[in-house]
Amino acid sequence: MTAAAEQLGYSPVATLSGSAPALVESIRSAITARSWQEAFPAFLRANGEAAFDYAAEDEWFAEQD
Repeated sequence: MTAAAEQLGYSPVATLSGSAPALVESIRSAITARSWQEAFPAFLRANGEAAFDYAAEDEWFAEQD
């Protein structure tokens, strides 16, 4: 990003710390009354039902020891 700023005059429109709370709130609001699958169908199509397979994730981490 330094090169983009120096060569192109780029400056970010927001910082991560400044924009993350609003993003998290929008996600939380989207799934309050419906499942994440209904709220984010494009994410579901791209990643499938196993996107949040925490059991598989836990198993993978256990195998890394």
